[in-house]
Amino acid sequence: MIHRDNKQITAFAVRGRALTALFAVLLLCIAFISCTGSRSDTPRGTPVETASGAEETAPVPTDEPTAGPTEEPTEEPAPQKPAAGVELSHPGGFYAEAIELSMTAAEGYTIYYTTDGTKPTTESKQYTGPVSLADSQRRNAGTFTKNLCTLMGYPSPASRMPKGRVIRAVAVSPEGEYTTEAFETYLIWPDGAALYDAPIVSLFVDSGGFDGKTGIYFTTMQHPFDTKPRAVAYCQIFDEAGKERAGQWIEISLSGNGSLGNLQKSIRLYFKSDANPDITDNPGKLRYDIFRGEAKDSNGKVIKTYKRLMMRNAGNDAVGSFMSDRVSQKLSAMLGYVDYQEARSVIVLINGELWGTYNMRERFGAKYFEAHYGVLEENFAMLEAPTPLKTGNGNSPYELTDGTEQDLKDWEALVKLITRKDMSNAENYSQVTAQLDVDSLISVMIAHMYLCNGDFPWNNVKVWRCNSDKDPSRLDTRWRFVVMDMDGGLISDYNSNMFAHALNNNTILGAVTVSLLKNDEFKQKFIDRCVYAAEVVFTPERCLEVINSTVTEMEKPIQANFLRWKEAGASESTWKSKIDYMKQFASRRGEIWLEQLYAYFGITRTAAVASFDPNAVSLQLNGKSVKNGDKIVLGTYAGAGDTHTVRYAVSPKSGYKLDCVIVTDVRGRQQFLTAAEGEAEVSGESTITVCVVKTGTVLSTTPNMSAGGSELFVVTANGELYAWGNNSTSAMSIAAGIYSKPVKLLTGVKAVYTAQGGSTGDLPFTYVLMLDGRVLSAGDNTYSQLARTGSGSVFRQIKVPAGGKVKDISLGYDHALLIMEDGTLWGIGNNAYGQLGDTGSEKSINWIKLASSVVSAAAGRRHTLYVTADGALYALGDNRWSKLSSTAPEKITTPYKLASNARAAFAGEHSGLYIDRDNVLYYIGTRAGNVSDGVTGTPCRLFTNVETVSMQEGHALILTTDGTLYGWGENSYGQVDPAKTATQTVPVLICKNCVCAGAGAGFSAYMDESGKITVWGANSSGIAGKGAISEKIRNSVITLS
Repeated sequence: MIHRDNKQITAFAVRGRALTALFAVLLLCIAFISCTGSRSDTPRGTPVETASGAEETAPVPTDEPTAGPTEEPTEEPAPQKPAAGVELSHPGGFYAEAIELSMTAAEGYTIYYTTDGTKPTTESKQYTGPVSLADSQRRNAGTFTKNLCTLMGYPSPASRMPKGRVIRAVAVSPEGEYTTEAFETYLIWPDGAALYDAPIVSLFVDSGGFDGKTGIYFTTMQHPFDTKPRAVAYCQIFDEAGKERAGQWIEISLSGNGSLGNLQKSIRLYFKSDANPDITDNPGKLRYDIFRGEAKDSNGKVIKTYKRLMMRNAGNDAVGSFMSDRVSQKLSAMLGYVDYQEARSVIVLINGELWGTYNMRERFGAKYFEAHYGVLEENFAMLEAPTPLKTGNGNSPYELTDGTEQDLKDWEALVKLITRKDMSNAENYSQVTAQLDVDSLISVMIAHMYLCNGDFPWNNVKVWRCNSDKDPSRLDTRWRFVVMDMDGGLISDYNSNMFAHALNNNTILGAVTVSLLKNDEFKQKFIDRCVYAAEVVFTPERCLEVINSTVTEMEKPIQANFLRWKEAGASESTWKSKIDYMKQFASRRGEIWLEQLYAYFGITRTAAVASFDPNAVSLQLNGKSVKNGDKIVLGTYAGAGDTHTVRYAVSPKSGYKLDCVIVTDVRGRQQFLTAAEGEAEVSGESTITVCVVKTGTVLSTTPNMSAGGSELFVVTANGELYAWGNNSTSAMSIAAGIYSKPVKLLTGVKAVYTAQGGSTGDLPFTYVLMLDGRVLSAGDNTYSQLARTGSGSVFRQIKVPAGGKVKDISLGYDHALLIMEDGTLWGIGNNAYGQLGDTGSEKSINWIKLASSVVSAAAGRRHTLYVTADGALYALGDNRWSKLSSTAPEKITTPYKLASNARAAFAGEHSGLYIDRDNVLYYIGTRAGNVSDGVTGTPCRLFTNVETVSMQEGHALILTTDGTLYGWGENSYGQVDPAKTATQTVPVLICKNCVCAGAGAGFSAYMDESGKITVWGANSSGIAGKGAISEKIRNSVITLS
């Protein structure tokens, strides 16, 4: 039980993996969805028992018969096109070669036609013989595009790109009477339909209705938040094989609020029989299963006709992944109780000119719910949160989009009931559940919060209901939610605390949820569903499946945007980079979400986290085999002294032997066990680390240390690794938190390396070189700098390049360097500034060879320095402010020689140091004020007889050949000279008989010959190692044992 606010609430959230069994019914439901494509959003379902014993509605269709939506024919009919007065010799579609197009009409009629999509008149070209239609796969932007770009102040596309040859023809009688028009789109593309492997939507628009100062593309932008004006267009749709699926008159309008600011704008499609009043046989629906069976009604039947659709520009993700909204909605639908919009990539042509890739979407409104549930239009109501761009705040009353004023009054009365009455009162809560589907509310909150869509809940909220209990759909009249416009999902910071962001009184939906959380039943349901979301719905495997399938569907059509919208920022490298981040989000978010959930509700768990190298050993906890990084929840944690027992069994693999088992809790308390089997007492969240060494390995090394932004790592002479300080990213391979005393992490270690070139606000990561040659990594992995997959919360073995042996390592802000024993230099991680060379990508997820014959290398914040065997010093990466060289470009993407006769290099945040072969130390960087004769971008002689250097942010520790340690540089925390705060431009003597040293962000540390460690400077992360935190310390002496 958890004690909070003097109430006892069952903590389902701490029951761990038992969740899967407890939600077996829901799991089977999701498996059914995955196999059949059936939607899980039907408002009614079968009561099932939840983990907390209460009944809730499962997101599955009922077996009870219902009138439901109107059933459509199973066979797709041929497109019903309005009759035309001109017959064309070739049907529209794809052609590999040029064609000669003939036109015929009734005897005595004269044919006029256009090739630019505009309406033909007697002033247009007169048909006198076959019209040649040539290859149109690589053409410059046409007059229509250029004129509209000029009007809107947009850059005209410079790329050559595919176009359509469009014919619009009419026949005129001798008396001047016009026949109905003929329309065709000819795609003379040698690559044919395979070029994009997606449906083609070809729109014909009249001059002045779409473009020009009276057209909707211009006038909508004058009043973007008003009702969107419409224009009439003729629409042809060809499927991915080139077969024509539609040819009919429709109405179109622009769509969106903030996203209207994008160069590429979303377009709504209205399929109406009276779109063109002059045409009497125009179809009133799109009769084409454009979503290939994915859009289904509440009975699981495929929807094959549409009255409303939208071609969306991906909103805030328009020049990013272009798929975050699609993927986020698809995943969110698996939560149940919410509707989503099915999607598919299409290529859009306007008057034959490429308009780019769009996400064809279903569009929420009366037509959607009629198709999905059979709700009569007169019984449907929908409200939405007005955009803050219009109202100036995120707490304005919702606006009615469908329904009556009574619907609006009923909603507002419900909001008042929830926010003004005591929801802990069962009677009040019962009144709410009679009017609101609370499961739908929970689903929409979890969807946006888990996926970190920050443009919510003050925006992108729609709530709907069937307002009549006599509607043939037989739905109840409760309010429900949809998921929409989730283009911030999966691409925002996965560390975002959306509980703080969404659960407050600043928005209507936030206030409603906060008030309902005062009810124990709702609170427990909310917690249970949050855990279910992380452990069942949004698992990395499920997220990756949806991401990868969407990438496969989109990778050809998205190429059109790289041509058409290049000037807006669309590029293949950015697209791939955003998708890589989405995959990282999927793998990292779950663990962070659960920690934030437990913190928000004051839930503490006792859990054992396994940390071991599966290549060297296997581990069982409580009789079950576990994987590296697995977390075994043992129960609730009632406070200090509350422990649970966990049984462990270690089985070293051939060639390895057990050294010890280390149990570390979140307070830094440790147990050291040497038996291969036994029991450990676990308090709170504890890490069980199995230390093994290769048989015959001598546990001896040269002591070394590595200081990061706010943490310190030390390796002792017997190969033991210790660390303390801020462990926010689990770079120490133990539970996140601040450890203000040293903790032992591993044995059998040769050297340790942590992120350099940053400050206390960074997201550090760590590499460990073992005595047996293995390399382990842990911590932040935003740019794949850990060189392996899996959670960064525990050490995992990396894959080294070409199976070689690592000689030395250097870690920057978010990129890593390896020097192999054969002298080759390799890099991985962030490459936004070219710190990994000219790779054609802003990030590398695999090791890239940078150079050969390398003897020293250093990774800084966004730059790389390395020295070759002939003494040449080279630079790559960030050279803003000419910090590395006054003659090199801002981004150095090919190795740039800085100096000769060098021996070793070192890198800081915006600077570097190197030692020449005469042991003279030179400084290169922007902080020329640190050097009395310094000039930015020019090497400055700093000191002599130097052996090695440690550099982090703005100061350095300099160790001379006789073991004397000096400090130099920034001194705001006394990290160079504890008695002063001014920058030290001349090296200051610190001590003699120094073995190793580490410069952190605002602090310094060194080890003397006796093995004692002295730390001074900033102490906000407990770097003093004595259990206390303060602004700074003068000297703290630590003995490791």
